[in-house]
Amino acid sequence: MRRARRTARELALNLMYQVDAGGLQLDEAIGTMREQVEAAPEVFDYAEVLARGAHREKRRLDKIIRRLSPSWAPPRQPVVDRNLLRLAIYELSMPDAPPPPVVINEAVELAKKYSTEDSGKFINGVLGSYIRELEAQSEDR
Repeated sequence: MRRARRTARELALNLMYQVDAGGLQLDEAIGTMREQVEAAPEVFDYAEVLARGAHREKRRLDKIIRRLSPSWAPPRQPVVDRNLLRLAIYELSMPDAPPPPVVINEAVELAKKYSTEDSGKFINGVLGSYIRELEAQSEDR
């Protein structure tokens, strides 16, 4: 299942990139992905859940990202970085979310693979700050 989730995250990033940078509608990108990519149905399903959720909640996610990275608001970030952050923060907010270190590690690895030399550190820092915020909020309850 671990490999399937990794592939799903990579596909979700591809979908978000096509929408953000390519101007495609999400449904069109999903349809094309399902036609052109070979993967198990559960991989497609998880990729779609992540992409649809992050796309639907983009404003909320971008507010979080702006707060955690005020010098590098989403419009200033590389397309891959902002979409990795959106996907990871969305995934961490899902019921039955994978453990935070897993989500963060996957996002960092995808950043290293698809973005700039410094992107892995940037993604790690922003997501680490997000997890610390969540932990502080749960301690206050």
